[in-house]
Amino acid sequence: MTSSQSDVEHLGEPGADGAARREKDSAAKREKDSAARRGGDGAVPGRERGSVTVEVAILAPAFLMLIVLAAVVGRTAVAQNAVDLAAHDAARAGSISRTLEGARADGEVQARARLAEAGLNCGYLEVTLGGIDGRTGRVISLAEAFAVPVGEPVSISSSVVCDVALDDLVGAPGSRRVEASFVSPMDRYRARGVTQESRGPAVVAPERP
Repeated sequence: MTSSQSDVEHLGEPGADGAARREKDSAAKREKDSAARRGGDGAVPGRERGSVTVEVAILAPAFLMLIVLAAVVGRTAVAQNAVDLAAHDAARAGSISRTLEGARADGEVQARARLAEAGLNCGYLEVTLGGIDGRTGRVISLAEAFAVPVGEPVSISSSVVCDVALDDLVGAPGSRRVEASFVSPMDRYRARGVTQESRGPAVVAPERP
């Protein structure tokens, strides 16, 4: 076969086959160029891998600390609400008690019950009741509050201190102290100061003319 005949036969190839071959060659070239840009084996270049590792090493601790901080803030907020309610219940229980001993016992019982209802476990818990003189606003002891004569204004104050445990949170401090206080007025015309609840209210005899 002569050279001119070979050229004629080559030019006479079907158009579809020629286009397919050219498309295949073009795709192979693009794939080769892409592999070369990625590092030759299709993997991420070492420089980019190193950059990703450094970014993860820097951002991961900060992200974990944000999670721990959010958990601490959330737990503290829940604990503060529970302690606020406990202080309210303690002061209220003390203000409606008729005896000094009953006020102390009822105040602590009510505070602990409120904290237990909220599921709050205090590593350290302190419930303190006191009084406030309604005439002067002076802070007085609980005993002095119950010694105020009937008819004179006086209030019962409460203070609740709770150390909330945080040691189960990685990176958090061992505990956080939460405090709350509340004041509840006593009924000024209700008898108080007797030593036993069972004795009932004290009877005040009318003054003789």
